[in-house]
Amino acid sequence: MHINFSDTKKSKKEIKRILEKSPEELEKPVYKTIELDKENILQQLFNATEILKHHSSWIKNVGINNKEKEKKRFLKQYSNEKEFKPDFQFKKPFYNEKTFIQVLDELIGECEKIDSHTLDKYNANKITSEEFRRIWREIFKEMKHYVRLASNIEDRKQWKKHCLNIWEMVDNETIRNSEEKLDQLETRNNKDKNLDAKDIAHMWREELHKLGIDYNIEIRDVNGCFNIPEDQTVVVANGKNNKRHYSKTEAEILTKHELFHVARAYNGRKISEKNSLPPILGLHTGFYDKTEEGGAIYREHQTNVITNEKKFDYHLRLMAAYYTYKDFKFQKITSKLIEHGATPERSFELAARNREILRHHIYQGGYYEEWEGRGDINKLLIGKVNRSTARILEKEIGGMLGEPPVKAEDLFSVKN
Repeated sequence: MHINFSDTKKSKKEIKRILEKSPEELEKPVYKTIELDKENILQQLFNATEILKHHSSWIKNVGINNKEKEKKRFLKQYSNEKEFKPDFQFKKPFYNEKTFIQVLDELIGECEKIDSHTLDKYNANKITSEEFRRIWREIFKEMKHYVRLASNIEDRKQWKKHCLNIWEMVDNETIRNSEEKLDQLETRNNKDKNLDAKDIAHMWREELHKLGIDYNIEIRDVNGCFNIPEDQTVVVANGKNNKRHYSKTEAEILTKHELFHVARAYNGRKISEKNSLPPILGLHTGFYDKTEEGGAIYREHQTNVITNEKKFDYHLRLMAAYYTYKDFKFQKITSKLIEHGATPERSFELAARNREILRHHIYQGGYYEEWEGRGDINKLLIGKVNRSTARILEKEIGGMLGEPPVKAEDLFSVKN
């Protein structure tokens, strides 16, 4: 039996069952799992992306199970001026690595079914079949790195290689810039946290109304705010014990930051409606994270909501990732971050996070390398895309794709 992803509910059950098995446990020695219908190739690739995005997610599959316990031990050792060496216990993904890779390789092969007939169906004007195939292949290639980094997280060398294949390290100029800014920024603690999740949700509704975006807002008992493009829902964090509160400046930053992510997802869906193209641009394309996070920080700067404290933290995150990339020992990473001005607790959190996922450099790095001083930012609002994909797709605006409803002047104006 082959999966063609035409029935998403059925496909979700089938693919999860398959991913949990080793290749040897499947029905045949060489088992072909995927067989997509050429006439409906884009819709079925979209359905596959939606399902496998959930299963391959690093948010779901990567983590340190004993992080809080190790943080307490670190803080005790630090207060006693003793050396600390972490004993992290990493989360195990539910899937079989080889089977998942096989499924993704099959989907990469199925992308070859995209041809000129496919493009004619969606009224494409200038994009070539190979360019469009490449956009889809990149999605599944990136997922392969997600699968491999989660499966090999205890093997630091392999884990790091796959992280950097997704989130390439920033250049030396960017690193020097962050080192300099950490020494220059004057910060102060803002303990005036009088707003709760309901207040944030109200701010977000007003902002979405100004931008003309129809999107769901939910309050959940989680620690961090986030966007769920597949559900067209953005989540306000209430804290796991209903204890999350926000300062006014923090609320303003989160409003501009999180709703930037919403705007790109919304644009990606809307511009696909012109010719009934499956809304992949509003869900996920390959290797778009650096552009995504950099743009959110660009919006913080352009709308004048970013504070010195937030700038400091973005630079600190970048340095934590850089020290991990340089293979500094955990003790040295935390010591260097403390020298830069981090609290011991924050230094542990950043060092541990970058041992789970080496990607904190993309925030400040994305802003500095992809957005600051650029004059061609409107094309980056086509959807959840990187610069390379945007260059390919922008020539289809007015052809296969409609105009993005939310533009740079809407997102980056101070009056917003």
